[in-house]
Amino acid sequence: MFPHLYLQKVEEILAWCNTNNIEVKTYNEWANILYNQTPDPYENVFPPLNVNLDTYAPAPYNTGGIPDGYEQRYGNDQGNGRPITGAPSPEITVIIKTMINGGLRIFMLQNLGGVEKGENEFEIWTKGGQDDRIEVIFSFPNTTNPNQVFIIPANTSTWQKYNLSNSTNTNTILNIPLDASLIKVEVNAQYFTGPIKVSGMALYKKKPIISANLKVNLEGVFSGGIMSTSTSFQNVVPTGQPFNIAPWTYTGTETFTTLPANAIDWVLVELRSGSAANTMVKRKAGLVKNDGTIINADDGLPISFEIAEGITMLLFTTEIIYQ
Repeated sequence: MFPHLYLQKVEEILAWCNTNNIEVKTYNEWANILYNQTPDPYENVFPPLNVNLDTYAPAPYNTGGIPDGYEQRYGNDQGNGRPITGAPSPEITVIIKTMINGGLRIFMLQNLGGVEKGENEFEIWTKGGQDDRIEVIFSFPNTTNPNQVFIIPANTSTWQKYNLSNSTNTNTILNIPLDASLIKVEVNAQYFTGPIKVSGMALYKKKPIISANLKVNLEGVFSGGIMSTSTSFQNVVPTGQPFNIAPWTYTGTETFTTLPANAIDWVLVELRSGSAANTMVKRKAGLVKNDGTIINADDGLPISFEIAEGITMLLFTTEIIYQ
């Protein structure tokens, strides 16, 4: 190739990268990222549905604009898996399942890398008819590890978000084997009465559940080393979390069927990655007992969170803010 043609091709590639917001780095810069930097294990590695950069590819390699990383359909399955608009944030497209000659697959990924070993979390948004459900299959090429299969509902007329805890078979935990460098993910219509739509997929290392072991003494009811309780006082404390109004507007559903006898009041615990309000990571309502401990509504144990490290914790009561 003549030098001027080579330089022309390089210019075209650089222009394409710039148009598609693809970073251009030297070998040394990429090597530094790959070998010297620690990746975020909780980052979503599932390919997004709204990225399709190989539009230059001729048919049949990108017929219909299949998102990057997703497999093209052939034969009886031709026509499934087409992106359409209208899916939940953060995705702007959705893969739709339409029955063509009995095809069942909604989409498939092959040779997905960058997945953290050990327990992972998988999320997906679904939408479909009554009793509809999907089958999510994780397999591990070039290993002897068995497939891990999950059944997720797709039976609502509006978008609904699910994770593996919602799986209706006996499997609710996804463990990526230590010897699996690549994975295959296939999503099928396990039962359907019409089109099933899916979107907003996410796959990331499951965050550890950390018990906060918080204690707080509320001014006004503290006496003799513990906070005082009385029947008249406890009659005022609601069985459900009270922070669903301004200024908190918290939408959690924490509820006690019956309040513990030593209940004092509800508090709202907020976790932040920094000190500013816009760095909030997670919030959870808990109940303060008379010894100052804060407990979960679902199991009565010390309040706990599924979080990564490096957070700031704030405590809100119905009247006072503690930090």
